[in-house]
Amino acid sequence: MESWTKAVLCCALSAVLFLSCVECRVLNNQGKNGGNKVTGDCRVDSFQVQQDFNVTGLQGDWYMISDIGLFPGHHTFDNLFYLAQDFKTRYILNPDGTVRIIAAGRMAGFCQEKETYAEHDDSGDLAKLQAYFPTSLFSSVREAQPYWIMTTDYQSALVYSCRDILPDGTCNPDHTYAWTINRHPEGHTPQQQADIDAKITELCLSHDAFISMPRDNPCPAIHTV
Repeated sequence: MESWTKAVLCCALSAVLFLSCVECRVLNNQGKNGGNKVTGDCRVDSFQVQQDFNVTGLQGDWYMISDIGLFPGHHTFDNLFYLAQDFKTRYILNPDGTVRIIAAGRMAGFCQEKETYAEHDDSGDLAKLQAYFPTSLFSSVREAQPYWIMTTDYQSALVYSCRDILPDGTCNPDHTYAWTINRHPEGHTPQQQADIDAKITELCLSHDAFISMPRDNPCPAIHTV
């Protein structure tokens, strides 16, 4: 009986993993155009970032409000473990012009704090940063990834990162990342949300693919040295 029970549990877990991966795949594919009627240019190099961006206005604390994924497999893991919760980010402008990024939140129930940095890319567009992220969830190797500020009033913002451009110039749905942040944990005002939604449409993303960040068990304040 014990071996039969283990077999049943194993099959059940495998089914959950499979369905979770399928759901993640669906969400990622929705990230390209989902239920939106795409009428614009979906090539990544056609996207317009925030004009006249002032990086000093990014400084300070921001709360993660919603996202379509922060790292590979994010929402697959979420289905199993509610992996990412209560995230907030602190941006600090360094004397050399780079931006220190400190992210803190719950990963699988435990409070963690990670740090990286961003710098302006070679495009000359001030809102096009590149941040140095691990190449995978469990890797210590970091490489530069796009970190574009698509729209912001310096109280709310939409951040976009395409990490694999297809031959037709569009972003690979499996490597499309975007998230919204706000100075207030309660989220965006109606006007802020309208501005963000308009930009989401321009990015050929699905509004429905954005998942609200669980925020019911905050971690301690970010520690800054």
